[in-house]
Amino acid sequence: MLDWINALMAFFADCLSFLLRMPVYGAVSAGTVLIAIAVIGIIIDFVIRRVR
Repeated sequence: MLDWINALMAFFADCLSFLLRMPVYGAVSAGTVLIAIAVIGIIIDFVIRRVR
């Protein structure tokens, strides 16, 4: 019943681990990635509210 949630969480974990292994960013920690995701989410939310 909850297989789609597990698949979504696994996909998110794979995306985060891919970002942490990318050589172009240099030393990137998990905290930096999570902060960046939160900031991008806030910006997208702000833009969506302005467009409406």
